[in-house]
Amino acid sequence: MRTRVWNIGVTAWCGAMLCLVGCGSESTDVAGSSLETENSLAFCVRSADGTALARTKVLVRSSSFLAGANNPIYNIIDAETDDNGILKIKTMDVGSYVVEARNDSLKGFEKIEITEADTGLIELPVRVRKPGSLSGKVNLPEGTGGVTVSVRGLDYSVRTDTSGSFEFKSLPEGEIEVVAFIYSDSTYKDENGWESHVENMRIIGSKSVEIQSKKKGNGIEIGEPEPNYALFADFENGTSGWYASVSQYAKATLTSEQVDDREGWVAHLRTVNDSAYNWALMGYAFEKPVDFSNLDSIVFWAKGSDHISVSFDVNADSTEDVVTGKSWTHLELSSKWKRYKVTPADMIDSSDTNGDNRGWDAVKDHVTNLSFFSGPDTSEFWIDDIEFFGIKRSKLK
Repeated sequence: MRTRVWNIGVTAWCGAMLCLVGCGSESTDVAGSSLETENSLAFCVRSADGTALARTKVLVRSSSFLAGANNPIYNIIDAETDDNGILKIKTMDVGSYVVEARNDSLKGFEKIEITEADTGLIELPVRVRKPGSLSGKVNLPEGTGGVTVSVRGLDYSVRTDTSGSFEFKSLPEGEIEVVAFIYSDSTYKDENGWESHVENMRIIGSKSVEIQSKKKGNGIEIGEPEPNYALFADFENGTSGWYASVSQYAKATLTSEQVDDREGWVAHLRTVNDSAYNWALMGYAFEKPVDFSNLDSIVFWAKGSDHISVSFDVNADSTEDVVTGKSWTHLELSSKWKRYKVTPADMIDSSDTNGDNRGWDAVKDHVTNLSFFSGPDTSEFWIDDIEFFGIKRSKLK
């Protein structure tokens, strides 16, 4: 019979003490495997000064275990040491595991490997000390309200808040891997009434970090940060979300179409505007006001028969502490496609109040609508691939 003796939280002399008094004493036996192998394990849990830690919880998990996700039930052990700080386990499958000992004030863990060739007495000292803590942030994917963060191989998990922040208040000392993921587990019935079970797990990212006793680790970041860029509209799925709006005597038709001189689909606005005081536009209303204070530029491709006006609008009601108005600029169009770039510096100064213009600084932090105005008389323009630089896509709801 192969015997492995794991010394959790011991000094170098603990192996000799085990031979004299440890593993021969009364202990708790735990069967840990559905496939029995010819081995047994004995865990000796002691503090760093050699004190045996009686009735201390011992947890054994696969090294791939993630709390909060679905894990195999075999070789998951939750038990306690006896009065001598000993826990015996009858059988364990070949594989990689993490063994943790914990009580109300001390924690420690060790990573172990069980192989077919294991023989004799093996000592693996692990320090059991006061726990540390860890906080950080997950860069949440767009549309995600929060994710689970777990320590791989250990039974610890927390949920982030809606900004991605999380905190582990008590973790054992040592190098750990922190994993952020989204896990779903559902059952549904098909059209014939048959039930199907579906599990889905998406890893957002992971980070290795060293936990130190009685110290707080701050500021780790998991997952790729969302870039300050957004391809806002490419019109490949039509003009859904966009609208055409006109003054009383103008007319406008907004469609999506394929054209010979541009790959894919584009938006096309046709207008009839019989007075200099009339207007027609295509626009997009954000779900809530957007702060464009950090905008670098808006970039798009366009062509047309006249000019186009790019407008950041504020449509406020009487309950809001902002003033209705816009910040805009005007661009001459060509009959051929051209890439246009507009920065805040290109917007018309507030001294020109035509069209209820109030200047960039007056509207930039509370934009409710994005508009593209057509020219006067009968005109049309095509537009494609509207991009924002300096703004995250998740902000443009």
